[in-house]
Amino acid sequence: MLLIAAVKPANAYVDPGSGLLFLQVGGSMLAGALFVLRAKIRKLFRLGNPVPETTDEAASETEAEPHA
Repeated sequence: MLLIAAVKPANAYVDPGSGLLFLQVGGSMLAGALFVLRAKIRKLFRLGNPVPETTDEAASETEAEPHA
């Protein structure tokens, strides 16, 4: 109880550049979130270039066919 009763006010110092650091952290979090959301939206609507999937059987069949 004695420690709680004898609390002194805290004198804190904040560097003038700290505000810009918080802005930078917030901006980078926003940019990261937009990047992730963009990737998820593209995947949802399949707007990206789809990579054709080839199997070994399909590739061997096309090579075995004679060319006219």
